[in-house]
Amino acid sequence: MNLRGLAAVGTMCLAAVAITGCNDDKDDKRDVGKAADVKATGSAQPSSGGPEQSEGTQQSNGTAELPPQQILEKAAQALETAPSWHVVTGDGKERIEFSVDDKGNCQGMRSDEGEEMEFLLQGESFYAKPRATFWENHFEDKASQAQQFVAGRYITTTADDPEFSPLFCTRNMLRASLFSPETIKAAKLTKGAKTVVDGVGTLQLKGTLDGSPTTVVVATTGEPYPMTIESSEAGTAVRMNFSEFGKEVAGSVPAPADTVEVGEVKQAVGASD
Repeated sequence: MNLRGLAAVGTMCLAAVAITGCNDDKDDKRDVGKAADVKATGSAQPSSGGPEQSEGTQQSNGTAELPPQQILEKAAQALETAPSWHVVTGDGKERIEFSVDDKGNCQGMRSDEGEEMEFLLQGESFYAKPRATFWENHFEDKASQAQQFVAGRYITTTADDPEFSPLFCTRNMLRASLFSPETIKAAKLTKGAKTVVDGVGTLQLKGTLDGSPTTVVVATTGEPYPMTIESSEAGTAVRMNFSEFGKEVAGSVPAPADTVEVGEVKQAVGASD
């Protein structure tokens, strides 16, 4: 799966909450539209320091001396074992961002052409608070009835509910798709420019990854985290910005009075599974 397909999976999974569901299919290539550069706080935008400051303010981690495929593997391992991280991707019409940790917690928000949704995954429980045009798009003529029944509460279900599968909050999703051993082995990347991002030295890897022109920015100081992944397919650019490594994932489980189980909503409005 390329980066565009990866972003589509996550967005579609969250958009389908309470109605269509989404399964953990790593071969899913559904297209949810064009996604381009999203500048997030702390994201990987090159500083004005230039190549002469390429080591940043920290000690080199030795990653820059490795062959490109080994650098990519190091980045994949670092992301997989990071205590937590934040990711942002999207464009003017759709956007998704979330923070995820190694304890199974995830919190974020997505928006897509008028739809909005907050979501929270903690342990075995998944909570979603849809807003705006979600109701009309997914409940159609029962939209007003469903919205009134939910009354601003979180829709909740279990984390293993295949209909709600919070795929984009799965920490190993990137490893299973974009950073799989097969994809890394087949990658054709060369080393590019060195830059500094928020005091962290970085190195660009440019070339082809999973069949698409791709640039991966990897930290060369501190942990070798991927900072930015930018890919292009059929003229459409997709970018993921990673930041906030090791930062605690905030978010409190809503009180029972502030939640309603998805089955109750469907039953109340007569929606089919």
